[in-house]
Amino acid sequence: MNKLIVDRCDIDNGDVEIHLEFKDRITIVGGDSATGKTYTFNALKDMSSISDVPYIFIDYSSRNMFRAGIKDVKGCMIVIDNADILLTREDKENIINDTNNQYLIFSRSCVGYGLPIERLAEFKMDRETCKITMIYPYE
Repeated sequence: MNKLIVDRCDIDNGDVEIHLEFKDRITIVGGDSATGKTYTFNALKDMSSISDVPYIFIDYSSRNMFRAGIKDVKGCMIVIDNADILLTREDKENIINDTNNQYLIFSRSCVGYGLPIERLAEFKMDRETCKITMIYPYE
């Protein structure tokens, strides 16, 4: 897959504005607890029903689906929350080798994906204006 399925996503749910810009087919957003990862996962999930892009969401409630049938999926934006807990080494290898989909991975740890440091993202939160912006601090 040379072309990104999603290159930008802006969400304004009335409470918080979220701005995401994607530069690669695998984007890992790292950070400690309470940095907006799960909040953004849920906001994307809510927004996906009105999107033209096919999204698949993986979290505690759907982790078995990832192993069962994700290999047959093509052309989707796959969003994974709590990846540091849910994904095995084999899962990470499958993601790296999957050229048919794009991934947005939320994790406390960004280890084990073999991505260049420039592709690791984090959230910049502005509590005064209620904005969450995905940034690439190592570019």
